[in-house]
Parts: sequence; structure tokens; C-alpha cells
Amino acid sequence: MGQNVNRITLVAALFASAACTSEGKQESAEARAVGAAALTSADLGAGRVVELPWGSGAAAVGFRPAVQERAAIGAPAFAVDGRGSVLVLDAVKGRVVRVHGTELAPLASVPKDADDIAVSSDGAFAVRRSVTPKVSVFDPAGHFIGDVDTGAVRDVDLIALGPSRRVMVTSPYQETFVAGSPSMPQERMAVLSTKREGAFARRDGQGLVVVRTDAGQIELRVVARSTEEDGRSRVTARHALGSASAARLVGVSGDIACARVEHVSEGAGGAVSVRREAVCANAVDGHVTLRVDLPSPGLYVPRRELVVGAGSLVMARPTERGLELRSWQVGGER
Repeated sequence: MGQNVNRITLVAALFASAACTSEGKQESAEARAVGAAALTSADLGAGRVVELPWGSGAAAVGFRPAVQERAAIGAPAFAVDGRGSVLVLDAVKGRVVRVHGTELAPLASVPKDADDIAVSSDGAFAVRRSVTPKVSVFDPAGHFIGDVDTGAVRDVDLIALGPSRRVMVTSPYQETFVAGSPSMPQERMAVLSTKREGAFARRDGQGLVVVRTDAGQIELRVVARSTEEDGRSRVTARHALGSASAARLVGVSGDIACARVEHVSEGAGGAVSVRREAVCANAVDGHVTLRVDLPSPGLYVPRRELVVGAGSLVMARPTERGLELRSWQVGGER
């Protein structure tokens, strides 16, 4: 399935009008020049590959190639909202761009240390700061709303944005905390008291985690907080995803949870090889809805390499030409 895809290359004409005396005017002209070549929500649901070119203009994504002292730097994260609109964190240029319909347009300027992005159901979005423990929140039009302090959680793995601009942060231990919103910040102890087991949650609010058992099997587990006085969490369901070396949850669409799974093997002469695949399963009954091999990593591995949104699993892979977005429907046949 992943090999039979239609490739669309976004060719953005970069027009420099002599009448444009400001950078803002030039960016607007370049964004309009993308026109009909831009990504649409239909593209994401059709198992296609779209390339956003690297470049210095507004219609391209910023990129710095690797040098001896530094790895390659490009877009570290992206997000997909419920309508299929793609938001790319263009860290090199310090901005977020929206890729949707017939336009590829700059949406907001963000701090240079932003390294993760999340979008809410209404199109508002947030970016995580890597130097300071803060998450900056923006409305759907890209206007800055305010910052949320995330210092209560020592290590933040991923962020999410919920209703009322509430920021959620997930630790590397698959624990999620509510950090509050710009209009209603929370004290540190209050944040820690909101801990919920699970990197993501299914529709009924029960948390989801992936675990590798002693037998080498990957399990998708459903975890719920106990109604008893101890308040401890309980595993309410276990769904087998097959044997593997490691796995990581990357997103949820309704009750469908998707994970990146890695298989490590050692060949002749001690050579180590890694095969990667994406596995999506219904977190209610365990039925696997998608199992597809993933291509090898590109020029660098984005912080958010796989994202679930609008009923699709989308992968970002940096190539020599640009940022490649490849998608699969999470409800498709196995």
C-alpha cells in the first residue's frame, strides 16, 4: 500500500515583484503563487505523497544542511487538524505555515527555539519552547494568545491542545498532565494532581499506553483511574500488536490508536538492521486497521515524524528535495 502512491511535487514559483518594498508583501505574493499546487485534505486521505520544497521564499520550508559540527536542521514537527489542514512548524524561519486548500501561507511567527506543535479541534495551535519551559498558544488565525508554564513536568515529551486552550503535556513515561491555559494558569502542585496514565486517550477518556512484554510482544493497553478510594489506575484491556523490539504511540483518531513499531535484527558480521512499520488498531476491540512498512528515515528524524488527524496517519520525511508528507487512512483494510 505504502509503495503504490501518487507523487505530487509542489512547485512554488517565487515571484519577486519590484513594487514590493517590504518582506511582508513579498511573502504574500509568494504564498498566492502556490495556487492550485498546494496540499488539500483530499490528498491526505488518498494515500499520496506530497513534497514541500526547501527554500528561502515564503512558499518553501527552511532547511540547513548538515555540517561537521551540526546535524541537518529543518521542520521539527507538524500537526493535522480535524479538517485535514496541515500546520508545519518551520523552525529555521521561526514561523508556522498552514498547508490547506489552495494556499500555502505563513500563519504566525513563533520563537526560534520552538520544537513541537499541537493543534486543537477548532484550529487553534500551540508550540513548545525547548530553551524555556513554556508553551505558546495561538488562535486559529495565528494571533498570539499567551504562554503556559510547563515547568511542573520535568521532562516534556509531547504537547497537546484541548478545549478552552488547555495545554496538555506528556512525559516520556506515558503520563499526561493538564498545564492550564493562558487565561487560567495552574500552580505546580495542581498540575501534578491532574496526572493521567497514557500518552493519548480514546473517546471515553481512558488512557492508552504501549508496552513491550517480557515475551517480546507489543501490547496496546487501556488504562482507567480506579473509582476506589486509592485512586490508582487499572488496566482494563490489553490488545496484542505482534512481536517487536520497541514501539511508541504517535496519535489517536477516535478509538483508533496508531504506533510506530521497530524490529531490530542482527545479520552476518554483526550488522544491525532496523525495519519500521506503523500499526493502527481499534482501542475498544483490538482490531488492527492498518499495518504498513515505513520508509527509512530521511535527512533527519523530525520530533513529530508521524501524526494522526482527519482519519489519516501522516508521515513527515525530509528528503534532498523537500519535506515529504505521506499519508494512509487509519480505517483502511489491513
